[in-house]
Amino acid sequence: MRFAKPRQVAVGALSCALACALSCGLNGCSFQSTPSSSVPTSCPVGTATVGASSSLLTTSPNNKIPVYVADPSTTGVYGYQNEPLVSVTICSPGHTLASQCQTVSNILLDTGSFGLRVFRSAITSGGVALVQQTARFGGVGASYALAECQLFGSGADWGPVQKGDVILGNQTASNVSLQVIDHSYPGESACEPYLPDTDPCTAGYNGILGVGMFGPDCGPDCASANPAINVLTEYFLCNGASCGNVALGQPVVVPLGIQVTNPVALMGASNNNGVSLTFPAVGPSGASGGAPGSMTIGIGPGASNTPLAAVVAYPADPNGATDCLGSDFNTVLNGVAFGDHSATTTCANVASATHSFIDSGSNNYYFPRFGVQLRGCATSSASFCPTSPVAVSASLNGYAGAPGALAVGFSIASADALVATGNTAFNNLGADAGPGLFVWGMPFFYGRTIYVGISGSSATFNAGAASGPFWAL
Repeated sequence: MRFAKPRQVAVGALSCALACALSCGLNGCSFQSTPSSSVPTSCPVGTATVGASSSLLTTSPNNKIPVYVADPSTTGVYGYQNEPLVSVTICSPGHTLASQCQTVSNILLDTGSFGLRVFRSAITSGGVALVQQTARFGGVGASYALAECQLFGSGADWGPVQKGDVILGNQTASNVSLQVIDHSYPGESACEPYLPDTDPCTAGYNGILGVGMFGPDCGPDCASANPAINVLTEYFLCNGASCGNVALGQPVVVPLGIQVTNPVALMGASNNNGVSLTFPAVGPSGASGGAPGSMTIGIGPGASNTPLAAVVAYPADPNGATDCLGSDFNTVLNGVAFGDHSATTTCANVASATHSFIDSGSNNYYFPRFGVQLRGCATSSASFCPTSPVAVSASLNGYAGAPGALAVGFSIASADALVATGNTAFNNLGADAGPGLFVWGMPFFYGRTIYVGISGSSATFNAGAASGPFWAL
């Protein structure tokens, strides 16, 4: 399930249960709800991309690339709190010349989603010529242009699916299916009920890089021609004037090889099994200056990124491609368990399930409101604004209760007071996400290295090996 992109709206605009039930098996619901005025309600005329004037290092000559938390001095003025951003180079498929590539800055780094999505307006180089993907109803007959309405927790992205080469540091993934976010692409009305992004400035980023623990963003269900299996409706076929997701009872069939795909899964053999994210610790009042961290592509000796013996891998739901639950694992808060569904939950009853996952794309800890101390904020009733910091303790564990629970303590402070400091990186932001959800969001990443293992691959640890999908820390 892809609990991914945050948005500048209150939590609850689109419920997690609804997003998961309507979207594909690997999709989900990340959020961004911290009170903030950093994203304007209207953008300057002519603004095409966010933070294009940043002079800091945005690329890397190796497989470790810099990550900056949104800050006016590093990523432009249109970001928001706890927003990790990277640069991605996009090229024409099979490119041979540098003129066929463009580096796009301020791409949201999201461990809760799968695949690259970039605003059309951010691709300004005329030398980048992406190739349109096509697909068929029922897997037979005429081919049509493939588009996607990708749902998130409180919004969506609409636009065509196209093919290009993707470069992260010195690692290249060739012929990657990615989504071009384009609010004006024909057929957008089908996505309109889910509040699709309109432009980079109001979204607060130029795109989303989903580096979570699966490759294709929808999985085997969307690749099936059987309408009893392929019941999900995020992919559409378009004829230039209109788009549809079913014809004469036949669903859109999107083979795994042309679904929007996590580009890390398509890297070279030593680098395609996952990533690690490392961020500095921050104090109780937060940090400014971009809180620079890094993402390393690949896990193990071949990637010069072997986890230490003390690092523990926590398996995630291995059925995430087919049970509409995606990257869930187990969290317990106040005696209530979230996310450990084992084999009992399917797409048919997913709306009543609980969820838990680690997600750099969510800018808060999200969990059900408990006790009178975690009151809402004056600027956002969903965000937490206790009168003094509140200590919270929860435990995390792997899917189906292995390898053993890890107790984690953290603090929740007043979001209004934190935002008033002018800082942008906080380890103590929290918000209410309703009764069935616990998200270890970006605050959990500070002061840690967190590994994300991709399904179907394995990674070498100093303590042994782990098979994806997994989280490790």
